[in-house]
Amino acid sequence: MNEEGVRLAALQHHEKIDGTGYPLRLEGSKIHVYAKIVGITDIFHAMTLRRIYRKAQSPYIVLRANSFRGIRQAGSDARPNIYQKATEFHNGTKVRLSNHQIGEIVFTDEINRRVPMVSIGGEIINLAQKPQLYIEEVFIFKLNS
Repeated sequence: MNEEGVRLAALQHHEKIDGTGYPLRLEGSKIHVYAKIVGITDIFHAMTLRRIYRKAQSPYIVLRANSFRGIRQAGSDARPNIYQKATEFHNGTKVRLSNHQIGEIVFTDEINRRVPMVSIGGEIINLAQKPQLYIEEVFIFKLNS
């Protein structure tokens, strides 16, 4: 990482590839790649962080939508790596599915990290084969049993 790239990331991370961002209204390739990565990360973090006016959104829900304006405009060429890192939860991570069942991640396919396999009561559910189900909440801290 170079010092100039870090400075540009701080300056440009609110720019959008279509030129509607700020402070300089830069477009596409004029935005440094570090700024695109920081911009995407900033938006993703804001969406998955608990606020006083709303609960945190599951990173899986944010990535499932995958079409919200901010990430799409922040820099599409940086998205895949950010997406991969955002869903790198280890096996054993407790989750709540959209049908309100609590389970745990038992396997995540390297190719499609957004739809892991989840164990619920000993039954393995492959979320890639059940598009109506998705991870609604990730429990970072241990649940009381």
